[in-house]
Amino acid sequence: MFSYFRKLFGPQPDLKLSHAREFTNHEDKTLDAWLVAENAGLDEIAAEILDTGLMLEHYTSLLDNDPDKRSNAQKEQLLRLHEAFETALDKLSEALEPESG
Repeated sequence: MFSYFRKLFGPQPDLKLSHAREFTNHEDKTLDAWLVAENAGLDEIAAEILDTGLMLEHYTSLLDNDPDKRSNAQKEQLLRLHEAFETALDKLSEALEPESG
């Protein structure tokens, strides 16, 4: 997905850089989906995407750089945040689907 990133830093960047990529990926996905929702006039869904996505991104940024050193409680919270964000993305997909009938 980010071939330029691998070109700059190689296939195995250090843990801090890998962690930065982890939460930047969340932010990229959030902003892309938020713009789609905004441009479609789906203000409530756009707000939910922005809130859940940025919470996921910011929480991820606070975790240990090494995923193996994250506590079970942190991993569970991260999963809940992922689920909330995915629910918001599902709402966007449903809202953008053409009505069948």
